[in-house]
Amino acid sequence: QLYAMVATGSNSKYFKLKNDIYLNDVKSRDINALAANELNDWMQYSNISNKSFNGYLDGNYHTVYGLYSSSGTAALIPNCATAQISNLNIAKSKLFGKNTGGIVGEIAEGKTVKLTGCSVCETQLLGEKCAGGLVATGKGNVQLNRCFSYDLTFGSSENKGGLIGKVTGDSSKLSDCYSAGAYPVGGSVSIFTTSNTKKVYTD
Repeated sequence: QLYAMVATGSNSKYFKLKNDIYLNDVKSRDINALAANELNDWMQYSNISNKSFNGYLDGNYHTVYGLYSSSGTAALIPNCATAQISNLNIAKSKLFGKNTGGIVGEIAEGKTVKLTGCSVCETQLLGEKCAGGLVATGKGNVQLNRCFSYDLTFGSSENKGGLIGKVTGDSSKLSDCYSAGAYPVGGSVSIFTTSNTKKVYTD
């Protein structure tokens, strides 16, 4: 059902998680210990990278574990139009591709994505161009409220941040957010073309 939500674009529908989800078996093993033939690659599902998500996702304080993606724009939701995502956690995951984001890969130009009460932790974000703990990149707007990330590992991305890689929409804003333990990143965002931030911390 989670796959169907992302793959179809959802057309302004509302979704709510009822349980934690394990996309790969990381309950007792590190995702790096899984062999290639043991990994379920999120981006290899048909059509998942061709749709822009346009809807509402309430994580209901649940966690998606073991998200793995190895190409293109790698994220739980690779492409986003107008969306609201709340109370969702991503953990013990590994993403690599052109752009990588724990929750959102790329925001469409002129669109706004709102994330509230979301987090990404114990995750590797190995994007080539942009990598962000929650959002990788976009020409649209992102609004983060009460979101955080910790224990993230980044590769050699051009733009990388504990919360956001590169977002250029001038109506974007961050409030009550923090990132901690992101290596080798020294800040919450790499490129953010608005000064609309309040209570944003990096450790």
